[in-house]
Amino acid sequence: RNAHFNGLLDFGVTVECLKVYLKQRNGFMKDVLRTDECLKIYKEKRQRLGDTIAEYDLTQNPIIKKWQWWILVENEFPYDKIASKHHLLVPLMKCTEMNQLSDVGKWQLEDIKKELKNDYDSYFENTLENRTVPSQYHIHCIKYLYITPLEELS
Repeated sequence: RNAHFNGLLDFGVTVECLKVYLKQRNGFMKDVLRTDECLKIYKEKRQRLGDTIAEYDLTQNPIIKKWQWWILVENEFPYDKIASKHHLLVPLMKCTEMNQLSDVGKWQLEDIKKELKNDYDSYFENTLENRTVPSQYHIHCIKYLYITPLEELS
């Protein structure tokens, strides 16, 4: 262990957290967010689809809820290592970036986020360079997986 990591360990950061950090820093963020089982299925599908996965149509995923300009869909490959619920919010208008949405689509997005605020802990989007499906703008809706600390169990 180098001095930088020793300092982090002294501060209370676990070795497991450091491993996650190093994987993220080295470009494997999606690998550490999925369980081994989910990651295996994800990698198999990516290999099977090849480059065509970049053009995958997320609007074909099972729909949970539909609005005029957006749909909330099931995520085939959730970040199940960190989330108890992980859905995707997808515009019905095909676009790659939020700035390509119509004004009404952007306004409705804000209304949807407010509507769903009690169902999810976080909304986030990956950068265009890090999306599995860069051809379609989408937002990850995450309900984090909470683990009860050991102190609370005793």
